[in-house]
Amino acid sequence: MSRSFFLFLRFFQRDFFVYKKQLRRFFVNFSFLRPLFYSFSFAYIQANIIFISQQTKFVTILLAGNMVLILMVISFTLAAPLLFDFEEERFIDYQISILRPHLVILERILFSSLFCFVVMLPFFPMAKLILRTSFDTTHTSWSLVFLISYLGSLCCCAFHYLIVCAMKGSEYLPSLWMRIEIPLLILGGYIAPLHTILKLWPTFGYIVFLNPYLYVAEGFRSAILGTSEYLSISACAAGLIGFSILFTLLTFYFFRKKTDHI
Repeated sequence: MSRSFFLFLRFFQRDFFVYKKQLRRFFVNFSFLRPLFYSFSFAYIQANIIFISQQTKFVTILLAGNMVLILMVISFTLAAPLLFDFEEERFIDYQISILRPHLVILERILFSSLFCFVVMLPFFPMAKLILRTSFDTTHTSWSLVFLISYLGSLCCCAFHYLIVCAMKGSEYLPSLWMRIEIPLLILGGYIAPLHTILKLWPTFGYIVFLNPYLYVAEGFRSAILGTSEYLSISACAAGLIGFSILFTLLTFYFFRKKTDHI
């Protein structure tokens, strides 16, 4: 047990060493440039054009919803190298030869979720600095924002490692985005909150509860705006934890099939 734990930590340390060289690029792209571009293009400009009468509220709604896209991109970027490793170097074979396969994939999920969480931390403070009063943080609970940030990171990373392990090969990547990622994004509260969907199309609204991205978007809106219009933090946290466990268990299954380990 102690040897497995030591190897688990060593692999965690290795991933940190590998990705710390890219940390600056991630911070520039996702902690500075994305808040800058999103604040003006998605939040400020859209809200002024479409929602002039309630600009501040809808700036916040749109900005919180766009966090789903950011999480989706970062988590997939971190999981994708495993897909190419399956096809080329097969470093993963060495890892599972000295550490239990389930622990190998669990380490990757946990490291990626932590990396994703750290990169996301400056996003809302940067957005607030840029938008000032146009971004309503009057009733924001920052501790809950950070909670949803990590749970959302964990869920998205587990989901994308599942996708990577279940996918037959990298040639299917275009189909993944067109048939799975984009539909889940658009139908996961990316722009429209759940209560709006339920009001316009109740039956479809209940189906949306099966979309893990919904709990990310609703969680951020609930934590930032602090109103009862959105799913409660407890419901979002429970949903994200539940999906994270489910995706991790399914990842174990497909990882076993992919690596053919006993």
